[in-house]
Amino acid sequence: MQTNSKLTQINVILYHIHIEKKIALPPIQVDSSFIHETDQIKFLGLIIDKHLTFKPHINLISAKTSKSVGLLHRLKYYLPPEILKTLYYSLIYPYIYYCIESWYGTSQTVLGGIQVLQKRAIRAIFNLPFNSHTNDSFRDNFILKIADIYKLKLCSFLFNSINFIPDSYVSNYISSLNYTHSHNHNTRNRTDFTIPLFSRSSSQR
Repeated sequence: MQTNSKLTQINVILYHIHIEKKIALPPIQVDSSFIHETDQIKFLGLIIDKHLTFKPHINLISAKTSKSVGLLHRLKYYLPPEILKTLYYSLIYPYIYYCIESWYGTSQTVLGGIQVLQKRAIRAIFNLPFNSHTNDSFRDNFILKIADIYKLKLCSFLFNSINFIPDSYVSNYISSLNYTHSHNHNTRNRTDFTIPLFSRSSSQR
């Protein structure tokens, strides 16, 4: 929910995730404030849209990082790779890193643009040809791809929730899943965490 003191207006977002029937919000007034439906809202720097595609947020990341990628391409003729790596971690990496555990679960189609920009940045840092593969450059220089950044942050979040915040909702939910699906047989996957299955791939993500 977002407020604007000058207009005394309150915006509310309704989530329509693969729902064919659109939910219409009737006009609501609370004292002198009006509640209106909006397509997207910005919360702590994260743009949340009503379909939970996070496409507006990823487009914002792409717009902010594309300028820095162009800067790396212009500077690659004058600066060594180590300095360019520092610029990458200063100008591009923070936008990718922030809240990635929230927005990375969208479709690969939406993620394609930001992944291309990261590869372009790597080619600029190490002065690679336009269409060259970047896997070796990522690995040899210990630079994480977007998918690896997501896995790292998600695993860190789960580890902290389980070990240091034992009463959190996440830790209780994971513990209950582990307990429900465990058994007495001494098998390799006996104590693995289980992710609930959903009928739609978007819900599973």
